[in-house]
Amino acid sequence: MEYIAANSPLHSLNPLTKLIGLGSFFVMGIMVSNPLTLLGLVLVLLVLFKVAKALSVFKLYFGWLLMGGCLMLLLQILFAHNGPELFRFIPKNIPILGWLGVINQDSLWLGLIMVTRMAVFGFALPLLLVTTQARDLMLILVDKFKFPYQYALMLITSLQFIPNLFMEIETILQAQRCRAFELRTKNPVKQVKAYFPLITPLVLISLKKAQRLAIAMETRGFGCGKRTYLHQLNFRTVDWVICGTLPVISLAGLILKVKGIIS
Repeated sequence: MEYIAANSPLHSLNPLTKLIGLGSFFVMGIMVSNPLTLLGLVLVLLVLFKVAKALSVFKLYFGWLLMGGCLMLLLQILFAHNGPELFRFIPKNIPILGWLGVINQDSLWLGLIMVTRMAVFGFALPLLLVTTQARDLMLILVDKFKFPYQYALMLITSLQFIPNLFMEIETILQAQRCRAFELRTKNPVKQVKAYFPLITPLVLISLKKAQRLAIAMETRGFGCGKRTYLHQLNFRTVDWVICGTLPVISLAGLILKVKGIIS
């Protein structure tokens, strides 16, 4: 997901603050085992997307996560049968199908936990990427976390390359449709074969982009000496407050989790 330029409180935060916030959401997502609580975290992320003026990104990811979540929940219900039986939609005496056609309480609950947890992770990372420029992330990784610059560049480049790859796929699809190339068919075998002509232009475009990136890095003296930065990122009062509050909340939640007060 690419950076979206906007004037919002989230955009103005220090990238380190946003990385700490991302880590806090990940910790809470792993720590919490209640679908309602996890759904509450998703609603918090929805509000943050609204504040960041990036609701279009939330809607885009919501569609993909909804499809993936429904598939995951369906597989969990069909192939895991733990706990009391809640509902049976296929008679038990039917071979194989009778074993599949039942919904059990524990399996349904675990499936809901998996789906809502996936939603927390799936929305938290895009929120960071749409509100933080790649150069700022790289500066924080190298300057604060002491990542080797080569590895930080590789990580940030890969994060930028993935959305660009999807954009290139959409461009190729539109070009093929303009040439009356049929991509949608009810036959699954033909559907797979229809996408083979997309592979060659996609590979060629990706290789050209990699070559341009290599040339740009060489002309800018990559690896020739100690790197300097034009812009320096400073902490403000709001950054200190957020960075001090989020770890405390995560630690308090962990303590409550260990003591069994929250699930």
